[in-house]
Amino acid sequence: MDLKNPSNLISMISERQSLITFIKQTMPMSDNIAQLIAGNFEPVSFLKNDFLLKEGTILY
Repeated sequence: MDLKNPSNLISMISERQSLITFIKQTMPMSDNIAQLIAGNFEPVSFLKNDFLLKEGTILY
């Protein structure tokens, strides 16, 4: 994701805030802890009809 583009940065902040809200609704915790957890995730985009895993690949 190109963070030099302001609209991409705003989108990333919005996605992160949505994740923080979801985490806090799932398990009550402080904002700081939820932000630490959310910091371990990054947005990923997939093309329509694309597969998350391909035959023969191994994820670590």
